[in-house]
Formats: sequence, structure tokens, C-alpha cells
Amino acid sequence: MHCIFWYDIGWMSLAPLPFHGKEREPPFDANCVRTIITELIASSADEVESEELEIKGWCRSERDLADHVSEACACLANAAGGLVLVGVADGQNVGRKFSPCPHPCVTRPWLTTSIHNLTQPPVECAVHDIGWLAAEVLGVQGNDLFVVRVPRTRHISGHAVKGISKIRIGKQCQTQYVAEDDRTRVTVPEVSIDDLSAASIDWGISQHARHFKNATAWADRAEFLAQARLVEPQLLDEEYLPRWRASLAALLLFGKVRTLEEYVPAFETLVITPEGTTRIRKNIVETVRDLCLGENPLLRGRLPRLRPDVLKELVVNAFIHRCYRTPAHVTIRLDEFGLEIQSPGELLAGLTVSNLINGVPVYPRSTIMQLGLLLISSHITHRPLATGG
Repeated sequence: MHCIFWYDIGWMSLAPLPFHGKEREPPFDANCVRTIITELIASSADEVESEELEIKGWCRSERDLADHVSEACACLANAAGGLVLVGVADGQNVGRKFSPCPHPCVTRPWLTTSIHNLTQPPVECAVHDIGWLAAEVLGVQGNDLFVVRVPRTRHISGHAVKGISKIRIGKQCQTQYVAEDDRTRVTVPEVSIDDLSAASIDWGISQHARHFKNATAWADRAEFLAQARLVEPQLLDEEYLPRWRASLAALLLFGKVRTLEEYVPAFETLVITPEGTTRIRKNIVETVRDLCLGENPLLRGRLPRLRPDVLKELVVNAFIHRCYRTPAHVTIRLDEFGLEIQSPGELLAGLTVSNLINGVPVYPRSTIMQLGLLLISSHITHRPLATGG
């Protein structure tokens, strides 16, 4: 059987990569992988995954498998490095967790070639065929399994797949931008964690535990905020313990009402209905709760035919993609004709309403805001469509 490689020439490395004959496989520490396989017997892949471990199934085709494994390797290389375990099914109705590979072309050299050709610059990695180790741990012969060892990149600009650079943050693979202009990243003078609502932060932590399996148990609220990069430590002269400085994103997401009024007086949400106008001067978390969640949400009760998760994402996206350099409010208009949401800002140069669906952003408007909300909600997309500001 002959295997055909179908990669676009725009991505393909010019290095000669055909593998003739049997190559010598580099050694690796089997004890670590043996432990992972043992954990997978009783736990789901999502529960076993970590910041330095990505687990992939066989996918529907060789091309899907090559794409997914290459992206995972690039994400790990752009972060701290790690392992990609290939050949473990997960989720509902997947059948056997461990199984023979359904794609005849998939071998150790094939995976090495795929990763090399689909990443730019090519990710340095070592692929190991560990079917023998799976048989040893499981006590069953015939299953295929591969592990890819990915070191941290030595390239300053990182690695890209299909022209997009991504990085692994927690268990998520997120777009990495070289040139950012994120207004919400800046720290707000004199604002600390004490100026943030403990109730709002606790609700965010509970939502994260609800939406994401095997959620991290943070020691305190500060650790949760630091994980989301919403606060940063500051060590003053003659002090031994750092103080936490809050970013504008942290203030907007979790800020107390009085602090919002003092530092961002123009931040509010207007809800216009046939009955009148409601002004909400609360942080984003509490605003989303008032509009979409709880016992008597302002919007959900008026839109019973709209799925709650869709409504929530529409509202959240208005805060993620708005321009925070513009002192204006988000407006939500609801009438007999439908729902309209307006947020301040404009499209990047070159983007229009007609080409927006295919637009790739040059830099994000609110990456820190997006990351903070991603920790809370499983319905938020990982990459904004229209950003800038």
C-alpha cells in the first residue's frame, strides 16, 4: 500500500523528509508514560491531561490526525514543552479507549514527517511507537499507541500551524499573537484584589469547576486570578511579600460597584425594551448573571426560544470584542423584531462585514479579558473573529 502526502506546498518544509528503511528510535523514559496509561484505565483523557500533556484519539482520517497532532505539538513547544499521547479515544460513544489504529499509513516516521511538514518552523520532536508498552500495562495485545516528546522551542517567534501561532495555556490551546494592543492588560493604579468583589470571584471559580472536568483547586482567590493573568505581583521596597496589582480586565470582570464608578465611570450596560431603559452599573460577571442566569434573568425570560448558552455567548462576546479605549456603554435592544447588541469599537483595517467570517485577526482586542472569561465559561470561543482597538 502506498501512502500519499497531501500537504499544501505553502506549509511544507523544504528539508528532505522521506524515511527510507527502519530508523533507530531515540530512547525515552517509559516509567512516566506507563503511569499515564495506568491512570487512563480508570480516568478519562480530560482528567489525565495537564499543561504538559495532550491526549489525542485516532480522528476520522489521516489528515485530521496529522492536523490535530501537529497543532498540539506546536502549542506545547511554544509553552513549556511536554508530551502528546496519540491513540486514546475519549468521550461518549467512542467504544474502546485503546484500539488498533484504523489508518494504515500511520507509523512513527509518518507522524514525524507530518509534524515536520505542518509546523513552521518545524517543531523538533521525538516520536515513539509504544504499542508494546500499552500491551504490557493493559495485558492485551494488538493496540497501537504513540507518544510524541516535544521540547520547549528555541525559536523566539515560536511555531505556527496553517499560519497561526498557538500556545498551550492550562489544558487549552490558544492563539498567540506577536503584536498585541490590549487595553485591558494594563494595571490600574491603586486598585488591588480588595477592590474586587469576593462574591463575583467565588462565582467564577464555581463556574470553572462546573464546566471543566478535573478543575484545579486554587489555594485562594489570588491564585485563581493569577492563573488567569488578571493580576500580577508587585514587590515594593523593604517588603518581603508581594502585593497583587489588578489589571483593567480584573476590574471590569470582578470590580466592586464603587471602584468601577471611580475608575471607569463610563462603563455600564443599557438594556432597552418596549417598557423602558434599564441601566446596569455592575461588573461583567454580575451583569451577565442579571441578564442571562439566575431565577429571573432580564433577557432570558423575554427570549424563551433562544438557547440559554447561545444568549450567554452573545452577551459575553459584546464585552470581549468591544473597544475599551472608547468611553461608551454596551447597548442591548430588545423589541418585537428581535435582539440587537451594540458594543463600542470598529473593525480592523481590511475587515468588512462581508469578509469578517474569513478574517484572521492581527492582534486581539482583549486577550486577558477573554482568558479570564474562558476560565469561567465553556461557551466562549478560543479566538475572536473581529478584534482591534
